[in-house]
Amino acid sequence: MEADPRNAQALAETGSIQAQLGDLDAATESFTAAARLDDTCVEAVAGLIWCQLAAGRWEDAGAQLEMFGMVQETVGRSAHMALLDAIVAWRRSADPYAHVAYLAEARTIHAREWRKARADPSVSVYEALTALDPTLMLRIARELLIHARSSDGSGGDDGAADGGGGAEGDEEAAAEAASGAGSDASIRRAASVGLAILKEVASVAPGMSEARLLLARAHLRAGNADEASRALVDVLAADSGNAPAHLLMAQVALAQGLRHLPTAKASLEQALAHNLRAHASPVYQLVAARVAYAERKYADAARAAQLAIKALGAGAGSASGGGGAAAGGRSGGGRPRGTAEGALATVSAGPMGDLTDSDRVRLYVLLAESHTARDQLKEATAVIDDATSIFAGTPEEVDVLIAHARLTLAKGSAEAAVRMLGGVPTDSPAFGRAQRVKADILLKHRRDRRAFIQCFREVVERRPTTAARVALSEAYMRISMPEEAVAALQDALDDAPDDGALVRRMGRALVRMHDFDRAARYYDEALRRLEAGSAGSATSLDAGLIASLRQDLVELLVRQRRFSDAQALIDEDLARTERDAISLRGTRQSLRAMALVQQGIGDAGAAVVTLEHSLKVQQRIVTLLRRDAPELLAAEKDSAADLCHEVAQALLAARPPDEAQAQRYLREGLHAKESHVPCLLALSRLLLRRGEVAHAERAVVSLRRAAPGSVDARMLEAELQLAQGSVDAAAYQMGELLEARPGEHDALARAVRLLKLAGRLDDAEKMVAVAERAGKAAAREPGVRFCRGLVNRYRNKPEDAIACFNEARHSAAWGVRAVEQMVWTYVSPDGDAVWRTARSDRDDDGGGDGAGRGGPAMGPRGRRGGAAAAATGADRKGGEATSPIEASDVALALLGGIAPKNRTRQHSVLRAYALMIRGQPSATSEAQAILAELFSADEAFAPAIAAMATLLLLSGETTKAKNQLKHLSRLPVDVEASEDFVRGYLMLADVQMEASKNDIAIRMCQEALKRDRASALAWEILGDIAEREMSYADAADHFAKAWAVDSERTARVGYKLAFNYLKSRRFTKAIDICHKVLEHFPGYPKIQETIIDVARKSLRA
Repeated sequence: MEADPRNAQALAETGSIQAQLGDLDAATESFTAAARLDDTCVEAVAGLIWCQLAAGRWEDAGAQLEMFGMVQETVGRSAHMALLDAIVAWRRSADPYAHVAYLAEARTIHAREWRKARADPSVSVYEALTALDPTLMLRIARELLIHARSSDGSGGDDGAADGGGGAEGDEEAAAEAASGAGSDASIRRAASVGLAILKEVASVAPGMSEARLLLARAHLRAGNADEASRALVDVLAADSGNAPAHLLMAQVALAQGLRHLPTAKASLEQALAHNLRAHASPVYQLVAARVAYAERKYADAARAAQLAIKALGAGAGSASGGGGAAAGGRSGGGRPRGTAEGALATVSAGPMGDLTDSDRVRLYVLLAESHTARDQLKEATAVIDDATSIFAGTPEEVDVLIAHARLTLAKGSAEAAVRMLGGVPTDSPAFGRAQRVKADILLKHRRDRRAFIQCFREVVERRPTTAARVALSEAYMRISMPEEAVAALQDALDDAPDDGALVRRMGRALVRMHDFDRAARYYDEALRRLEAGSAGSATSLDAGLIASLRQDLVELLVRQRRFSDAQALIDEDLARTERDAISLRGTRQSLRAMALVQQGIGDAGAAVVTLEHSLKVQQRIVTLLRRDAPELLAAEKDSAADLCHEVAQALLAARPPDEAQAQRYLREGLHAKESHVPCLLALSRLLLRRGEVAHAERAVVSLRRAAPGSVDARMLEAELQLAQGSVDAAAYQMGELLEARPGEHDALARAVRLLKLAGRLDDAEKMVAVAERAGKAAAREPGVRFCRGLVNRYRNKPEDAIACFNEARHSAAWGVRAVEQMVWTYVSPDGDAVWRTARSDRDDDGGGDGAGRGGPAMGPRGRRGGAAAAATGADRKGGEATSPIEASDVALALLGGIAPKNRTRQHSVLRAYALMIRGQPSATSEAQAILAELFSADEAFAPAIAAMATLLLLSGETTKAKNQLKHLSRLPVDVEASEDFVRGYLMLADVQMEASKNDIAIRMCQEALKRDRASALAWEILGDIAEREMSYADAADHFAKAWAVDSERTARVGYKLAFNYLKSRRFTKAIDICHKVLEHFPGYPKIQETIIDVARKSLRA
């Protein structure tokens, strides 16, 4: 400028810089001066028109553009001028068809110039990148995305999601618009084309954060929150202090559901931390209001929404950054708005981004619903009235209608809500959405299926679009009319036979109606047609669709158990020679399907090999995309992590499990994606199970960071605290979790088990009581009944436990677990180790020795009788005994009722226990055969080792049993099999005590108590040892602990406690314990003459 102040190009460039800095007055002066110097300078005239648009001077901008258009006829159209024509057509005339046509023209011209620059060898890299002009591409995308909401009143078009791949697709759209044909289709396709342009900009200009931000917004509005999240991750990786990105990340988290609410709150806090001015932004207040509403803090939500509305100003428009139609002039034929996109600037209207019309209406709706939630119906009505006035005539008015309808429903008038929604004109862009909401009310409140479906039929009659027919099909499926749903889908396919999404939807609809043979034939025909039509000219879309359909067909064949047909299809797919990313994705999916087939036929080893092959293919895909399409890497790395997790799970399911290799694959998955929750969860559990507490702690910390609201993460943290000995902290953690989420019955069951092992059964019982009071019918829910059954079993109340488990076993979710617990209760009703219970059964002659060993678990005490009656429904009296054979029969019948697909090797162990308690040689041989088969598959399977040792003890082979138990004691403790390790330690302690090796026996009991502080048997064995050593006071203390743990309901332990109180001259306590024993077991032998009478005589002496 200083060298040549009359240089028009330099003046125009100065104006452009001033506009980007927000100084529109100075920019206008610079552009005007440049135009005076050279009235053919495109940059000057275009810049001046941009400034006029920014000031809302639509008529002036239109006149200036028409005059300049005549000048341009001599030099040819430019992409910039086509873009300006589009903006004027939309802002001044609200003409969507002209708007899209001009945008397509701009994109076509730009693409042609870019290809020409790339093909010219004399053009430098700098000149080529200048010709690319990503800023222009971004503006075109912004304008196209205006139609993301207003494209079709009946909802989105599934077909559009597959279109708009690049410049060629846009040129087709331009041709459509220019010819006047297919204009509706071009408008519906506008959003997908804009999205494709944004992806291209993000690819060629990865440092352009604004492009990625707009891409994330576009994905979010299209309902693809995962893709939006990936785009934002890239922005924040380059600039972690980008406050608008943090705000948008919070909105993405909210769109992903309540489980991501902690992430939304954290992102909101990060935005404020990086920019304190964010608090004054309407965008910030909108997100804050949504977060507060999700947390049911309705007063805070209302306050934040009011602040946002106040910041916008009464009736103020939004400065569209590519969002709503209110980007300045008019909104879908509605009244003018107040502001527009700023000149040549591509920055958002505010430092935190901008609000679209959709966001603005959401503010009003949120405010009204917050008032409604607080029963402030008068205030809610006033807000709705304001919103109705502000958004009248816009596509967003339907959101106000929906909110008004909800308010009306809250007042108790469903009929008025239906009338309100029925008043939307049939020619309104909002007609389709209004009909869907009306239909929902009719179905939910009137239960009128005919009126419900009629709403969707009316939309098809008025607007027979593909999307409307798809919506009708889904409505039919919702009311269980699958034949009509398929017919509606067929109509949609007749309209768009090449729509890949519809082809897949049809196949899946046939599967959903369980017409598997017809679905298989449909897939076969569709594949033949597509493969024949794409021969020699297959596009990437065709290849992707074919791969998807083949995958669907494989899954269907596997579901039909047609494994050989599925295998043939997979082999055919693997024989293909293509090696681009799309074909490799198909290969990967085929390999995963093959692994599914192999697992279906029981070949776990081959499934592992196939999944490993699939992982190698995935790594090849990542390598290709790193070079060709880096913007797709995030999704493929997610897939790589998923595959690593699948391989690890397959390795852990193998026999024997390969935990070392599984751990390696889980770490490899975390290398692909550090925050992959399934890998972190599996690794944490594996490390904790293997006793690697320090490594497990690091994994759990990473898991909590990746999934702060995860129930599994919090439960794992509690398990870790228990493993570290922090019982109080673990109990507090579990209690806090279950108090906040009383419906998490899986977590409750785990908490009951863990707290029992920690000796905190009272805390567990309190948690179950809270869950039972969580709702009117909460106490009868299967999960709660199961947890109550666990507490009863641990409290030594077998009859009550069986009754609870019996209620839960009819549930699909809890049935198998309930049966497992029922079998354990039958095998050992008083919670004793099986070898002692069975031995007591065979030795029990109605009496006992001096220490009460006869065993009240059976016979005259009626313990099994009540349990069996509860499970079988037999009308037994409490005093009627059930023999071990009867108990075994019931246990075996329960195990036989488990579906084959749900059976595990743990069930084989339970069957062996149920057989061994019969005491019959044939049953013992069968149990031994079962355990030998388990040993051949995995010699380190702790439950099988403990069961084999039990069987050997019952068979009198003490030496062999001792060898098995020593082997078990040398294995690393598996947290999931803690009970089996405890059982093994106690068996070894009992054996060593009988061999008078008391030191070893005591050490084994202490080891058992480390794993299970509520082990009554461990305390009982310690008491037996002390008694044999004639240390009666110590013996009494040990038996007192066993008596307390058993809820004072085991006669044998009570007898021993009373006997040692007698020996240690605590006569009163001895008599009190005897009375408690007799209260529960009135006919208990010898207790009167050997303890009570002696104690009374000693007291009188």
